[in-house]
Order: sequence, then C-alpha cells, then structure tokens
Amino acid sequence: MKTYLSILNRLKWILLFLILSVILILSIKISYLTFDGSYRIWFGKESAVLKQYDEFCATFGSDDTVLVVFSDADGVVNPKSLQSVSRLTYEFENLPNISQVNSILNYQYIYTGNEDDIIIENFIDDPTALTTDELETRRDIALNDPMIRDYIISKDAKTTMISLKLASFSGLSKDISADLVKSIQNILDEETKITGYEYHISGGPVTDTALAMIANHDAMVYIPISFLIIVIVLYLFFRTLWGVLIPIVTVVFASVITLSFYTFMGLELNNFSINIPIFITAIGIADAVHFYTSWVGLRYEGHNNIDAIAHAFKKNFSPMLLTTLTTSIGFGSLITSDVIPMSTLGYTIALGSLAALGLTLFLMPIILLCVGSNYMPVQIRTVRCWIQEINYAQFVVRHDWKILLVSITVAIGIGSGVIYTKFDSNSIKYFDTDVDVSLAAYYTMQNLTGPATYEVIIDSDKDDGIKDPKFLLSVDKFDTDLKKEFPEVRHTSSLLDVIKRFHSVMNPENASDQIIGETQNINAQYLLLYSLSLPQGMEINDKMDLKQRQLRMSIQADIANSSRSLEMIRWSKKWWKKQGINAYVEGQVSMFAKMQEMVANTLLSSLSQTFVIIGILMFFVIRSMRLLFVFLIPNLLPLMMSIGFLGWMGISIDVGITVALVVVLGLAVDDTVYFFNKYRETRRLRLGATQTFDYILEHSGSAMVFTTVILSAAFSVFLLSDFMPNVHFALMMISTMILALLADLLLTPALLSVMDKSSLSKVNLEKSTFISTCKV
Repeated sequence: MKTYLSILNRLKWILLFLILSVILILSIKISYLTFDGSYRIWFGKESAVLKQYDEFCATFGSDDTVLVVFSDADGVVNPKSLQSVSRLTYEFENLPNISQVNSILNYQYIYTGNEDDIIIENFIDDPTALTTDELETRRDIALNDPMIRDYIISKDAKTTMISLKLASFSGLSKDISADLVKSIQNILDEETKITGYEYHISGGPVTDTALAMIANHDAMVYIPISFLIIVIVLYLFFRTLWGVLIPIVTVVFASVITLSFYTFMGLELNNFSINIPIFITAIGIADAVHFYTSWVGLRYEGHNNIDAIAHAFKKNFSPMLLTTLTTSIGFGSLITSDVIPMSTLGYTIALGSLAALGLTLFLMPIILLCVGSNYMPVQIRTVRCWIQEINYAQFVVRHDWKILLVSITVAIGIGSGVIYTKFDSNSIKYFDTDVDVSLAAYYTMQNLTGPATYEVIIDSDKDDGIKDPKFLLSVDKFDTDLKKEFPEVRHTSSLLDVIKRFHSVMNPENASDQIIGETQNINAQYLLLYSLSLPQGMEINDKMDLKQRQLRMSIQADIANSSRSLEMIRWSKKWWKKQGINAYVEGQVSMFAKMQEMVANTLLSSLSQTFVIIGILMFFVIRSMRLLFVFLIPNLLPLMMSIGFLGWMGISIDVGITVALVVVLGLAVDDTVYFFNKYRETRRLRLGATQTFDYILEHSGSAMVFTTVILSAAFSVFLLSDFMPNVHFALMMISTMILALLADLLLTPALLSVMDKSSLSKVNLEKSTFISTCKV
C-alpha cells in the first residue's frame, strides 16, 4: 500500500492531468448520443413478439394510427363541426407517411338508390350543401349504424374522431413520428383558432413523441436538480467545499465513462437510460463517502495525510469491493431480461459501478494527495453523537427480543399484501394522468370509444376461406361472445360488417334471418362490388391477406391493465381453437400486454439470481451460516414489505418497480456489509455487546445514514416525473432503502444480540476503547 501511494504521490499531477484529458475526450463522444422512445426499443431484434408483429404489418399494413377527437355540445353533425372535419381531413391526407384518413365524412355509406341500385359513396361530401333536415337525417343514420357508432361518432352524437393511418413501417423512424405529430399539432392549432374546439390527439406516434419529450424534460430539469440536492447534502454533512468536490468529481467522471461505453456500444438513450448519471452518482457516492469519512476520522486521530489515505484505503477496500460487487450483481442480473431497456441498463450500470469503484480507489487518493498535508478537513459529527441521548446500544441489547418480534410482525403484516400484487405494462399508464397523451386517451374512452386497439387475425385455413358462410358466421358469433365476456370492448370492425351491410341492403326482406350471403360466391360478389366502388386510398387490402385466407378484426377497447389484456388475448385464441381454427391477437397494445410476462420473468429470475449469488458471495466472506442468516434477513424483510405495500395500495408492478426491486437488493446490502465489516473488527477487539454496537455506529453509522440520505435525495426528484415507471422506481428505491437502513440499525444488532448474547456477555467490557468525536 505504501508503495502504491508513493507512486501516486510522485506522479500525482501527471496522473491527474491524464485522467482529466481522458475524461474530456470521452465526454466529446457523449455528444453523439441519440434518443429513441418508440415501442420497438422494448423488444430485441430477435424477439418473437416483434417478429410476429412485423409479419402482421407486412401482411395487413400498420396498426400505427393517430386519433384526433373533439366534441361539440350541440352535436357534431352540424355545419361548423363537419366543415372542421372536412378541412382537417384534407390537410391530413396531404401529410407525408399517411396512407389513409377516416372520418364521418368519407365513411363509405352503402344504400339502395331510386332504381334499386347499390350505391357506395362518402357519407357526407359537402357539409355546406346539406339542409338542416338532411343533416338531421344523416345524424339518425349514423347513430343507427353499428359500423361507425361508438367508433367514428359517439352514441350521443356529441363527439367524433378522425383516424390517421400511417404507411407500413413508417413508425420505424422516431424522426417521422416526431415530425408527423408536430405537423398534426400545427394544423390543429390553426383549426382551433377558427372553431374554438379543443382537439385531443393520441395514438402510437403521439405516445412515442411524448416519451421523448418527457425524457428530455427529465434530463434537462430533474437531473441537474438531483445533482444540486446531492451537492447541498454533501456540504451540509462535510461542511467544506473539498468534502463536496472530491466525491462529486469521482462519480461525475464515472458517469462520463459509463455514458461513453453506452455510446461505443451503439445504444440509444431511452426513458430509463437517460437517468444513467443519477444511477451512477447515487451508487458511486456511497463508496466515496465511506472513503472520505474514514480519511477525515483518521486525520483527526493524528495521522498525517499519506498515512490517513493508506489506512482509509486498507479499512474500506474490502467492504467497497463487496458493496460494488453486490450492486453490480443486482444490476447485472437484469442482463438476461427480454425487455431490452432493462437489459442494457443492467450491464451499463454494472460497468458504471465498477468504474466508480476504480476511480474511488485511484482518483480519490490522487486528489487527496494533491490537496496536501496542510489541509485539515472539518471534523464530522457522527450519528452516534446525534442519538447518544437515547443510549442506542443499550436500548438494542435490552430490547433485542422485542425488536425482533415487532420487526417480524410488521414485516409479515405489510408483506402479506404480496398476494394482491399484479403486473402491468400498459403503455398509456406509463404517463401521469395530466400528460396530454394520457388525457386524450381517457377523453376518447369517456366520450367516444375504447382507445386501445387489438388486431385479431383469424385463419380460415384455406385460400378464399374468409368468404365461406360458415366461417363468417363463426366470426359473428365470436364478436357477440367477446363483447359479452369483455364488456370493455366498445367496437369491432372487419369485412364481415361490409358483407352484412351488403346483404341487408340487397335482401331487406330476410336480413334479420340471414345476415350474410348463403354461398361463398355471393359473399365474394359483395366484397368485389364494395372494393370496386371505393375511392383511391380506401382499399380493403388491410382487412385480409392476399390469398384471402386470413381475416383481420380490429377491436376498440377501454384502457385496461395488461393482465386483463392477456386474459382477452388468451380467451380469443382458446375460443377459436374450440372451433378448430387458428387465431392470434396482434398490435402494439397486444405487444405491451405480452411484455408483462417478460417483466414478471425478469423480476422472478433476477431476484432469485441476485439473492443466491449474494448469499454465496457473503458466505465465503463471513464463513458462517448463522451469520449469513443474520446478514440476509434484514435485507429480505424490507424487500418483502415493499412488495406487500404495493399490493395493499393497489399499485401494479411495472418495469420501473421491477428494476427497483431487483437493484435495491444489491444496494440495500451495502450498509449491511459495512455493518458486518465493523462487527468483525469488534470480534478481534473482544468488545462487549453494548460497546460492539456503539463502535459500529461510531465508525460506520454516519456513512450508512448519509449514503441512504444521498440515495433517497438523488432519486426523490424523479417522484415529480411524468414517466410513471421513473416515479415508481424512485418510490420503491427510497422506501426500501430507508427500511433497509432501519433494519441495519435495529434488526441486525437485535439478531446478533439474541444469537450471541451469551458469548458477548462474558467479554470484559473494560477492554474496549475507541476515539469519540462527539465533542465537536
């Protein structure tokens, strides 16, 4: 150690210059980082979910749509609102990457003419050409037409929607989504000036754009605020600028290294990874604080600068290595996740943790050597001094059994809520309720139709099979049973609706008895007549495959948690399987619902991996099953309580909570590691029970409390984020870290007291001496 420090001392200014130069070069690379908030980032390139979705898009076209919804208290079938729809439809049709625009105006109305001819035309061509009576007639027709009621127009005729369908695979480009949403919003802003209507916009591209905007806001606002809070807390604790600068420089440089690695890997930032600097700061600051605190204490014990650095290095190397390993294990366990942002975050932060440790052991000694022996830090007032009035150690030893029983009772009481926990990966619920895209989705649900779209692909098992009467009647029966089983389904649409309409128009006398053509040929003629009459851009190719073997049914449903979505997906597949027909459910809503299973698998596998690996690692360090039990229990109970709390509060587990629960296990053991490190020292000193815990609190208590405060302060800012997984992540991290600290200060010593009281009580208490810093 002396040789190592001697080399550092001799080359300190050169090494400091080299480090600063490398960090500067790496920071330039960070400027090339880009952001991607699209739905595709959640799935790997080889993901079966993504591949199946891409196959669906290649066959049927995109399900990526932008929905524009507005209301008129006097009803939307009036000249003012219809002219607005007309202007907007024209403007939207001229936007790039838009393949089709659907509204109440260009809805293809099928009816019988004066000479019994079948007429297919726009429902309303020119709103200004219709009289009041004609508008009233159109209104009544629309409200009695199941093809558009509860979809294009509401039951009370006060709300309508314009649907913009993107060209296939346009959503692959985040720039297209952002530019498109901006163009649409500009058009709507101008239209609002004319009509005074409030237009609500939602859909896939809007969601992607909103995620990018929130991430940018968090990066520009909350991350700087979080850093400022950490700086303030550091200054309040160390009461000197060096006490702030030394730890901060270490973690900031570690963040630069981590982000540079992220860039070299060719990765794009997302709503999770945008917070990498805060993750690294919160993690790395713990080791930096322990090292600096030890150095300050040693300086006040009379050691010169170099000896203080050497002793601080020696005393903290083992626990710092262990805490970094446990933290890296927690994040590293996410690497196997099928949810890509979680996987990339896992190995990136694991690397960042190691970088922070390396800089703590290398850069911090260099900075302290550069500061010089003449610098004397401000003495730190320890936690033991703050709570000495309550006789902490005596209290724990005297009431060890009570602490143990109360802790277990409370943990079981709160933790039992785990039976009520649910998973959810609904993308709309990723936003706070006051975010525009969330407001628009719920507005659509409350006033018009379900904003969640599911695409059911039904395979008739033969070419041209979708025209078979038996198959079509099964589709109609499925539609009826689905709405009965799932009341949240508001509207369905498929080519069956067209065939039913044609049949009812051509055979009004028996339409109630026979809803479709009796033969496949008749149904084929209906579809041919319909397709030949459609204007350009309104083709029906997106409703079936080229061989006319597979039929696409679009379902509009209310916003529901992903468990309910999965239930509907499984029910649909099972229903069709009973008919001897294969069917599957596609679309972006379906993809996010399927991601729930990936999130659940990540939580279960990562938690178990982290627990087992940390357990094995600590066993080789502690070399005692009994002490390993004492080590693990105070870290498992807070985790159990946090999960139980979610169940009692009805908060579903999303990706943010999953990351927090996995990571916090690795972080929570950090304080326990330092606790046990000092406990092993007291074993060698043969201290009594009371002085054992006083010694631990004196030498590690301050850093344990302070690192928890730092972690909580760093993440607390994200409670204000509009990205709910970040909010949930912060909530879980803060609550679990505080519970873990309380467990380390009360439950851990209580367990040790109960298990070792007989042996500790035989020790001569007079042998224990240590320097107290209470007289500051």
